[in-house]
Amino acid sequence: MRASWDFNNNGDSTNSEMVNPVINGEEFHLVDTGPFPQRYSHNCGEGPALTSTSSRMYAFHRGTGRQIHINTYNGSSWSGWRGTGSGTLTSSPAAVAWTDRNGAARIDVFANGGEDMSGISTVFWQSSWDGGATFSPWTPIPGGGNLTAAPAVTAKEGTLYLFGRGTNGRLYSRTLVPVWNQQFGEYEYNWTSWAQRTTDWMNSAPAAANYRNDQVQVWYTRTDLHPYQVWWSDTTGSWAGPAQPGGSVGNIIGAMGLMQWNDRFEVYGRGTDQRTYYKWYSSSWSNWTLLSQLSAIKSGLASAYFGGHSHLIARAAGGNLVWSPPIYTAWQNLGGIAI
Repeated sequence: MRASWDFNNNGDSTNSEMVNPVINGEEFHLVDTGPFPQRYSHNCGEGPALTSTSSRMYAFHRGTGRQIHINTYNGSSWSGWRGTGSGTLTSSPAAVAWTDRNGAARIDVFANGGEDMSGISTVFWQSSWDGGATFSPWTPIPGGGNLTAAPAVTAKEGTLYLFGRGTNGRLYSRTLVPVWNQQFGEYEYNWTSWAQRTTDWMNSAPAAANYRNDQVQVWYTRTDLHPYQVWWSDTTGSWAGPAQPGGSVGNIIGAMGLMQWNDRFEVYGRGTDQRTYYKWYSSSWSNWTLLSQLSAIKSGLASAYFGGHSHLIARAAGGNLVWSPPIYTAWQNLGGIAI
């Protein structure tokens, strides 16, 4: 059997994350009770991934063949979409470009693999050590882990942080941590176990980013469509939240784009009107502001800081990827077809 998912809101996906599973072409109408995985899509509200280094920006999406594709921006032009390697993935990707404790520049990409009839799947992982030119084969992350939405990832000071929505709808995290190997004179990397971070139900896939070299921020929405934040602080050595940010509450559909720009933390989200909104934190939170020059989109957002500016990507109504270059310029077509 092959399970897939589709929106169920009288044919309109505008304001709903509720879905019915489609198994072997037959739609199963499930009531709004019972196990979490049977009621929420494996890929609703997800979006493409975007990450950057000082010299390159990397966009990722899942294509119609259910493989992950990469497009690289060098500051003046995009390379064009190409696959990162064979593998059938069932979620949008999460990606981070970072430098590990051994000084190696790398790109790590995560996505969910084969799903069962309830939309539960295992997290898979691949890495590039040559600036995205080649990638290792997709492999399950050690220790496993079953998620019901696309993962989120970020890295800070040589440690990678991975997040996901568990089968009970709660936020979970695990880290890829460096351990010094005296014999070989370098760091080895080991995965910690999954740990539950919240007790509330997530309506969207999570998003993650760093802030001020002290915090790891994770954002998601609940069924009320309001955004919530959970964060790790090096200063306190503990997790905090979930909490609603200040300013206007907002109603956001799907995964959000997060990024730090200098000392400012920025959040981008798709409203119930399918338009792009953003808010920011400097000394206090702003209200949500409509980016009126950006037309409607059909996915969550991804954002990255590159070349001194904010960059956004999303999926357009036709399934193609679109990019908003500095400064919030109207969407430009990047081609490709994302699912």
